[in-house]
Amino acid sequence: MNRGAKGQNVFFNVDQCDRFLDLFGQAVSRYGIRVHGFAIMPNHFHLLVESVEGNLGQAMKYVCFQYGFYLNRAQYKPVSYLSLVSAAHRLTDRLEQIEKTLKTRVL
Repeated sequence: MNRGAKGQNVFFNVDQCDRFLDLFGQAVSRYGIRVHGFAIMPNHFHLLVESVEGNLGQAMKYVCFQYGFYLNRAQYKPVSYLSLVSAAHRLTDRLEQIEKTLKTRVL
């Protein structure tokens, strides 16, 4: 799951949802992710995925960074590279924690 800052929307129209899904599809191919389900709401998304190669954090960093870049360009809002990197690192850390928890439950 990922949310917009301060509950703000991250999907404003169908084209943006399509762009997110395109990027997510690229990550699925590039990082070998298995998709079991997903949901997209205006201000966040949920993904039910499995990382076969143990690189879920990298995959999500790719999707979130690329979509953030696209969204900021589309909305004409400049964004600090450092704020994107910081958010990507936080997301990666959280996804790694979730991955460890899921592996523990499966074992």
